[in-house]
Amino acid sequence: MRIGLLKEVGNTRCVALTPQDVAWLVAQKFQVYVQTGAGDTLHFSDIDYTHAGATLFKTNKQIIDTSDIIVGLHLKYSLQRSIKYLKPHHYVLGLLNPLHDDKFYKKLNKSKVTAFSPELIPRITRAQSMDVLSSIATLAGYQAVISAADLSTNILPMMMTAAGTLTPSKVLVMGAGVAGLQACATAKRLGAVVEAYDIRAATREQIISVGARPIILDIDNDSSEPQDHENQSDYAKEQSQDFVSQQQKALTEVLASKDIIITTASIPGKPAPKLITKSMLKKMKEDAIVIDLAAASGGNTDVTKVGETIEYGSVTIMGLDDVTAFKPMHSSQMLSSNLKHFIALLGVKKTASPDFTDDIIRETCICHKGKIISAQLQTQSSKKKEKETA
Repeated sequence: MRIGLLKEVGNTRCVALTPQDVAWLVAQKFQVYVQTGAGDTLHFSDIDYTHAGATLFKTNKQIIDTSDIIVGLHLKYSLQRSIKYLKPHHYVLGLLNPLHDDKFYKKLNKSKVTAFSPELIPRITRAQSMDVLSSIATLAGYQAVISAADLSTNILPMMMTAAGTLTPSKVLVMGAGVAGLQACATAKRLGAVVEAYDIRAATREQIISVGARPIILDIDNDSSEPQDHENQSDYAKEQSQDFVSQQQKALTEVLASKDIIITTASIPGKPAPKLITKSMLKKMKEDAIVIDLAAASGGNTDVTKVGETIEYGSVTIMGLDDVTAFKPMHSSQMLSSNLKHFIALLGVKKTASPDFTDDIIRETCICHKGKIISAQLQTQSSKKKEKETA
């Protein structure tokens, strides 16, 4: 199989495949073609890629015409002017964000290509090495704490100095998935007093394991079973409005004493739940910091603006977007490793059709020969049509 790496377009400094992973793919008998300048933003030179065994081409068209599988991170931009060159035999692999943006993958579908979006990889042990969402979430949890520490008027650790004792910052992390747990661990390492809240009872042991204290609200002791709060993939489910109202009321008192709040709650394919209302923000400490990691899907506060840092009263709210841009080297290292393992799963020999008996390939395949393959996207499309006709 011939792999073509496209140069990213726009502000991103990341690259989909590092020279190290290109060398690994070449050793696995893949042929790799790289667009010149693909690694310039990270100081990966064209020579680095040729030393890894890749062949260089200057244009998108040359890469597409020569390759079987087209690889990139933000293909929505890098393929914007060259999607017309795609043929039905092509495989397309990148971060397509299909659950929140259906326009681009529908364009790909019209080209009758086979497109894969690793954001849809199932949460199973065999897929962990390919799990791009976990990689991004790990970086997001870390960056959230670093950004909060930078914005805060306080330091995070306790310090006993000749000038007096400086009390540690109080941090609350809302949501204990990969991002939330990484945020807990990072804030704890920096010396903060860390607490975390998640509606899923199963996360409490995980919260404790990273050095934080789980917050248990009264509403957690209702008649609902713990599994009612999560789906089959262990993600939090969308809750009833009554539950959300009780949750917000109970959290108001908790938030009032915190210096930093990091929100991570998101539901795949749906708007982020509103955890913090305007009235709750008004009752928070002066100079409190909120870092909203769900900004791209609507935000966990009523006032979050994606990619912006705003003030609401005396509270600062930062809507983090594209966390990979903050630490592009390690972001590229992680995502490249995820993609190389996925490419290896596709196999060395090019066949007429992907191996849809493999659940990882089946669930990540968006479209194939003009048909939408992903069950998640089929369900989402059906629900959207029902709403439009209702």
